[in-house]
Amino acid sequence: MHGFDSNDMQIVFESACKKYNIPENLSQFEKERRVFAEVFRTYIIPESLSKKEKMEKYSALEQFMRSSLFRYRKITDFNIAALKGGYIPVVKPWRMKSANDETDSQIIIDYERIQADFSLYLSLDISYWERWAFAGKPFPDEALKCVSQDMQQVLRNSQGFLKGNLQLKPNIKKAREHIRAELAKLTPDRGTEVLDILQKTGYIACFCEDISNLDMWDEFAKNDINEEGYALEYDFSALRLNYFNPPRNRDFMILPVIYGEEYDATSLIVFTLLNGWLKRVVGTGRVGHRPLTLHDELGWIRGYFYKKERFRPEAEWRLITPIKGIAKPKIIGVDTNDDFSEVHVPPKAIYYALNIADHNFDMLDKIAVSKGLTRYRMIEDKDNGALKPEKI
Repeated sequence: MHGFDSNDMQIVFESACKKYNIPENLSQFEKERRVFAEVFRTYIIPESLSKKEKMEKYSALEQFMRSSLFRYRKITDFNIAALKGGYIPVVKPWRMKSANDETDSQIIIDYERIQADFSLYLSLDISYWERWAFAGKPFPDEALKCVSQDMQQVLRNSQGFLKGNLQLKPNIKKAREHIRAELAKLTPDRGTEVLDILQKTGYIACFCEDISNLDMWDEFAKNDINEEGYALEYDFSALRLNYFNPPRNRDFMILPVIYGEEYDATSLIVFTLLNGWLKRVVGTGRVGHRPLTLHDELGWIRGYFYKKERFRPEAEWRLITPIKGIAKPKIIGVDTNDDFSEVHVPPKAIYYALNIADHNFDMLDKIAVSKGLTRYRMIEDKDNGALKPEKI
C-alpha cells in the first residue's frame, strides 16, 4: 500500500488490520505484509474473466507495492552485464531448487484426496457413461457426493460435450488409461515430479525492503574474499504492471513473501488431471476447444510466495512472471526453454558495500554515472554499529 496516497487508503488499511487482528506493535511494513497474506490467501482471478476484468483484479494487488525495493548483488560478469543492460536477471525456480535452496517455495499436495477424487471414475464402466453422460441424464446425487467440488463440476461439464456424441465412446477407455498412468505418478515418493512442473513454470527474482540488512549484505552481496558487492534500488510502484506493461516487457508482478504458511496445490493438480482427461475424451481436433477454464490463474505461481517462518527476517519480495492459461507463461522475445531471462526495469540507485575495493568501486561507479543512478556508500554508524547509506 505504497505510501498511503490518501486518508481514505489509510482508513481502509487500519480497518483491515482490525479485521485480521494484526498486532499493533508490529512495524508498518510488517503490518502491510500480514494484511497482504490474509488478502492473497483468498484472492482469486478466474481465467474466464474478460481482459478488462483481469486488469482490474491484477491492479488491485498493486496497492501492496513498495516505493523502494533492493536487490543485493555480487560483482560477477553476469550481474555487471545486467547493470549495463538496464534489466533484472530472472531465473526459473527449479534452478534455485537444484542449488539446494530450501527456501524457494512451500508447496504441498494432498495425494490421498486426489486418489479419492478419481476412485469413483476409475471404478465405473462404459455402461455408466452411456446412461448418464452420452444420454445426457443427470448424475445421481449419491455419485456426486463421493467426489470433490472440482470433480462434480467436470462431470457436469462432460455431459455437455458427450451428450449425443456416441462416436466419442471409444475415447473413454483411452482417457481412463491416461488417468491411471498419471495417478500412478502422484504418490509422496514420486511427488517431486509434479512439483518440478511448478518449479519450471515462469521466472523469479528476489528483493528486500531494507538496504541496511547486514545479513543480506553478507549472504548476497559478498565475494569469496572481500565484501565486494553492491545493491540496486528499484521503484516498482512507479510502473504499471501486468497488462499495462510496454511491449518490451513481459507481464509480471512483484509481491511480498508470506512466511510460516504453505500453499496447497491439490486443486491445481486435480484441475490438470481433469482437463487432460476431458481433452482425451472429446478430442483435440476442434480449434480453440477448451474443456475447462482455470478457476484461479494465480494458482501456478502462488507457491512461490510461501516460505518457512525462520526466513521472516529477510523480509523478501518476489518478482514473478504470471501464468496465463494452463501452464503457459507469457514471455515476449524469450526462448521458453531458457532457464534465465530478463525483465527490462532499470534501477534508480546503487549502494556500494562498506569495504568495497577501490578498483571495483571505480568500475561500478563509471557505469552508475553513465546510467544516471543516484549513488550511495554504505557506512557504519559509530553509535550502534549498524549500516546506513550515505549519498555520494
